[in-house]
Amino acid sequence: MNLPPALTRWMIASLGCLAVLPLLLPSPGFGGPPKAIEVRVETGSEQGQLRFFPSRFQFKRGKYYKLLIHNPSPDAHYFASDEFATRIFTRKVEVLDAGGKTLVEIHGDIRDVELLPGQTVAWYFYPMTKGKNLKVYCHKEGHAEGGMVGQIEISGPPPFTGQ
Repeated sequence: MNLPPALTRWMIASLGCLAVLPLLLPSPGFGGPPKAIEVRVETGSEQGQLRFFPSRFQFKRGKYYKLLIHNPSPDAHYFASDEFATRIFTRKVEVLDAGGKTLVEIHGDIRDVELLPGQTVAWYFYPMTKGKNLKVYCHKEGHAEGGMVGQIEISGPPPFTGQ
């Protein structure tokens, strides 16, 4: 079969690119996210205080985080922040048992998490966009007014630039 020279060159270049592509991709043994930076927060206290412990958070763009949210309180609480959720890429949220074993993985956009007494979740994410004084709060009736409000800051150079 006689093909036009331009098409032949294009096909050879395309096949060459396809042959090199596997060399550019990570091998199966090196795939996946980096080790996450672990940050812990408690929603309330065993004594029933309406606070986040800690109530201020700082994250750097492009870093990979595991936010462990635990509720030691006798009441259910939310960890909610639309402002935060729109500035991060959520990889997953894991629901953990008392021993730290993953029971459920949730994927997709997450804006708030409700934790029943004694429960823990792990929220894995990459901060993508800067933000200051991003409000995190519990939206159960009277909880934010009672002091269950915190602040998040996202700073740093653009993600994945190596800066």
